[in-house]
Amino acid sequence: MSIHHQQQSQDSSTPTICLPPPHAAYERVRNLFTQSPENGSISLREFIASPDPSLPLQYDQLVQLLGDAQFDRSPFGAWVFEEAARILSQIPADACAGHNSEYSHAVKYLFQGSCARPVPHRSVLDDPHSRSLAERLVDNTVRFCEQSHSLGTSMITVRGILASNLRAWASSGDVGTFLFHPRSLTSPQFLALIEHARDHSQAKPVARPRKDPEGFTLDPYGSILRFCAAHTPEEFLDWAASHRVRLPLSECHEALQAALTKSKGCPKVESEAPTSSPHCELTYRPGIYVDVFGTIIQHDGTPNLRLITFVRDLMQQTPQRQVFLISDSEDEELTEALKPIGDPLPPLIHKEDLRDHELEILIDNCEPEPQGLHARAYLQPTEAIDAAPRLLKPDGIALAS
Repeated sequence: MSIHHQQQSQDSSTPTICLPPPHAAYERVRNLFTQSPENGSISLREFIASPDPSLPLQYDQLVQLLGDAQFDRSPFGAWVFEEAARILSQIPADACAGHNSEYSHAVKYLFQGSCARPVPHRSVLDDPHSRSLAERLVDNTVRFCEQSHSLGTSMITVRGILASNLRAWASSGDVGTFLFHPRSLTSPQFLALIEHARDHSQAKPVARPRKDPEGFTLDPYGSILRFCAAHTPEEFLDWAASHRVRLPLSECHEALQAALTKSKGCPKVESEAPTSSPHCELTYRPGIYVDVFGTIIQHDGTPNLRLITFVRDLMQQTPQRQVFLISDSEDEELTEALKPIGDPLPPLIHKEDLRDHELEILIDNCEPEPQGLHARAYLQPTEAIDAAPRLLKPDGIALAS
């Protein structure tokens, strides 16, 4: 048996991607944190308080702070993550169900950093002191999913948890215990939601490729489902090996394979070594990529009519401009949200499938880098609407960059 890993890696000659500087709001909070006595006299909550009584906090403001903190390995970055985890974990699950996309979108930023390439960014699981908070947050997220009958973006959260465990097993050489595996992940109702999403994805008329060129299975839903349901790491890794399923983090392959071999007491284990280097090389992908939740669909659930008109104008150009909708939410949730808009709509791509690409133009209410995305030109929804006259010109893409 052998452990197989998704080919997320790239050529070492690729130039390092320059991250944008932190936002002014992040710098302002950091200055107050640094200057306060024992860093304990300020609260993150006061910076994200919502003027809208129907929302417990300003999710966009929190996401912006977490996006910057993902790349900040200082004590302040750790403080932002711990404070955010505490605030989000205190929101009741029945309240979460009323603002599905905002809540789950914010939560994913706390965990997804361990998936980031070429090196992991901050995760709330980096600090053992924060793991009790992280467990409460996951428990609350699972209850939210069960009450809303929707996974939201929780699969990205679980993917981050899985990646943190893979790194821990590879680093220690011990696959005997989980680094982090809250009991709520094994909830039958939660597992049923994942199974349903997996079946729905595989039943689509144009399904995503299930096999890579080497014949190994690419089954992200299956990996997450088996990880959540597993009682031991060994059980999960045995499943991945016997079913020839590629797991994330190819750089952990050899260490994980050695740890599993040692655990099973096998003198020889068949191995499928990674075939590419552990660096990131981005493949350029032309076109305009438009986010769904928070962008085409606004936070209150209403369509952004001006942006939809702009997208359709792009689609009607001759020759037709390459336009795509993108999201990290589940297919059924997207279908339901987009139903009131009607046709025509651009084809939909999951953000997970774009992480190794450089997009020509991204229109999103959240910045690309903290999501693990990369774009030559990035526009907020209002900026895209303002730039529509330029983008609709034949040379509009060049003008945008």
